[in-house]
Amino acid sequence: MPRLGVTEDQVRQTIMSIEKQGATATYRAIRAELGQGSFKTIQQHLRTIRASKSDQEVLTNPPPAEFQKRIDDLGKVAWETATALATAEITEIKAAYHARIEATELELSEALDEIETLEEDIETKDTELNGAKKELVTLVDTVRRYEVLLAESNRREQEATRRFEAYVSQLDKGFASLSDVVVTGAKGSTIKSRKKGIDTDKT
Repeated sequence: MPRLGVTEDQVRQTIMSIEKQGATATYRAIRAELGQGSFKTIQQHLRTIRASKSDQEVLTNPPPAEFQKRIDDLGKVAWETATALATAEITEIKAAYHARIEATELELSEALDEIETLEEDIETKDTELNGAKKELVTLVDTVRRYEVLLAESNRREQEATRRFEAYVSQLDKGFASLSDVVVTGAKGSTIKSRKKGIDTDKT
């Protein structure tokens, strides 16, 4: 099924809502709050939001009181030099931090891609499994119908065998009766022939 998309504004508002509750706006927390959207889409919006915040960050904190005294002593040049060094160090730290974030986000993006692929595979397997279940039900119904037909066929075969055996039995009885008639007729003819021979002899 297609996923419902979420906008950058929705992610931004959700982050504000989570942070107001004193919680950390993680990917899972944002998705749970929204109730929709893929991890990858949320990650892209979150990266854009973080980048905009980073661009807006400026070094606005005033120097500490102790350092202010030194500034007064050393003058404006010393302060500008210290500020430049501090800014460079902060910039370096930020660059290293963002590099780590980008590397982590790249790994996370690959992991999210794999998760989405696995989710799609699961949906596909579920669809295939449901199709296999339907085919199995159809196959079971077919087997049961064939079992009924086979039982009926066996019953008819037994009935036909019984009738055939009864018919054969009747034929056997008929042949036996016919044999008796033939034998009886043959005996009668023999007796008549003998009587005829005796009468001829007398003559």
